[in-house]
Amino acid sequence: RDWSSDVCSSDLARYWRDVIFYRKTEERSGIAMGACESYLMDEFNKNTPWDRIASAFITASGDVQEQGSTALIMAQAGKPEETVAEVSRIFMGIQIQCAQCHDHPLASEVEQRHYWGLVGFFRRSKNVDTADGPRVSESAVGGFEEFANLSGMSQPNLLTYLQAGVISEPRPEAGSQPKDSEDLYLAGANASDPKVPKFSRRERFVDEVLPAHPLLARAMVNKLWALFLGRGLSHPHDKLDSMHSPSHPELLDALADGFIQSGYDIRLMVRAIVLSRPYQLDSRRDAGSHDPADFAWFLERPLAAEVWARNVAKLVRNHDTVDDSLLAEVREQFPDVLPEEVVTPLKNGLFLSNHRRLDEYLAESRDREHLIPMLGA
Repeated sequence: RDWSSDVCSSDLARYWRDVIFYRKTEERSGIAMGACESYLMDEFNKNTPWDRIASAFITASGDVQEQGSTALIMAQAGKPEETVAEVSRIFMGIQIQCAQCHDHPLASEVEQRHYWGLVGFFRRSKNVDTADGPRVSESAVGGFEEFANLSGMSQPNLLTYLQAGVISEPRPEAGSQPKDSEDLYLAGANASDPKVPKFSRRERFVDEVLPAHPLLARAMVNKLWALFLGRGLSHPHDKLDSMHSPSHPELLDALADGFIQSGYDIRLMVRAIVLSRPYQLDSRRDAGSHDPADFAWFLERPLAAEVWARNVAKLVRNHDTVDDSLLAEVREQFPDVLPEEVVTPLKNGLFLSNHRRLDEYLAESRDREHLIPMLGA
C-alpha cells in the first residue's frame, strides 16, 4: 500500500493511539484520544522522525486539542507512577513497573532504582486548569525522595533509567525544603500557559537519556515488525528484557541500527519490512513448520477494527469511507490492535452473524451499485 495515502497513515495512527490508551478504556471515546490520533496521523504524514515524536509526548505542554501529544501525560491525571509505566512500555518496550518494590526477580538488568529514577523525571508534573482549559504543568522544586526495597534499605531516587547514566541535580540537605520562586521559571508560550521551569526534568530526560538510548529504536522496530507480521522478533512486543530473547537477534539488531542511522525514518523502516521475504510469504505452512517465531509462513491474525470496517464498506457499498456508527461498534467489539495471543470469543462470532448495527448497514445498502442488489440481479 502506498505509504503516502491517508489510509496507511491513519491505520498507523490508530494503532499507536490504541497502544498509548490501551489501559485507559474510559478515554477511548474522549477528546484526548481523538486529539492523539489526529496528532499522530499528521506526524506520520509528514514522516516526522520517531525520536521527535517520542520527545513531544514526554515534554507535553499546551492545549491537548491543538497538541495531541499532551494526551499521554494528561490521561494519567498527574500520577507519575502510571505515567512512567506507560512511557517505558510505549517508547522503550520495557515493563518497568515490575521493579517498583524490588529489583526484577528474573530480568536482573531491570533494577528498582531505574523505576524510581524514571518516576523522578515525572514527579513534578501535574494537570492544572487554566483560563484556556487543562494544561500539563511542571514545578521547579520538589520530587527528592527515597525508596525502600523489601528488606527496608532505602536510597535516593536519582534521575536515571535502565541503560542510562545519572543526571546530576543538587539535592537539598536532609530536613530542608527548597523554596519555590519566580526566578526558577520562564514564561509559558501563551499568557495563560503554566510557567516553565528553567531546569525541567522531563526536558533533561529528552535531551540526555532519549537520544542515545538503544531501546528507543529497538522497541519501535519490534512493534512495527509485530504490527505487520503478527508478532515481534521479540515476543511479546512490549517486553524487551532478558527474559524474552528475540527469535532473530541479529536481524533485530540490524533493523534497530538501521533505524537509528536513517534518523528514525518510519517510512523507510515500513518499506524495509513490507519488502522483506517473511512479509511476502503466504499463510500455507510446510509440513515441518510449527514455531511461529520462525516466520516460515505468514501468520494468520485478526483484522484490526478499522481494517475490518473499511473492508465491509468497500465490499458491500464500494465506498472508500467507513460508516462512523458501524466503525464505533466494531471498535467496541474488537478493541485489541495487537493481542499477545489470538482468541476468538463467542461474542465476536455473534457480532458478525446478527449484530443490530451490522444488520442495519446491510439492509440500508440497497443502491444499484451495492453488493446485495448486484447479486440479486
